[in-house]
Amino acid sequence: METDTNIRRFGPVSVGAGGAVAAQRVVAVGQADSAPVRRALRYAQEHGLLIDLTYGRQAQAVLFMDSGHVARIALNVEEFVERWRGHG
Repeated sequence: METDTNIRRFGPVSVGAGGAVAAQRVVAVGQADSAPVRRALRYAQEHGLLIDLTYGRQAQAVLFMDSGHVARIALNVEEFVERWRGHG
């Protein structure tokens, strides 16, 4: 069984088109089209906490960071998790 320390990768994780996030700062990942995530995106935008890393593409997933920031990415959740684990 893998533990959190075996799974979690440190350093940047590519989210496509030259964008990257710090792996150790990601708290959660969610589907961009769910109602609770859309509400979180709206709140983040209103409070200056939204980071758009889609580079003009459709957002597939949303990253919740330990700083309170919310990042939209064009990768789907599964693809991001594979990259986060270091397999992608």
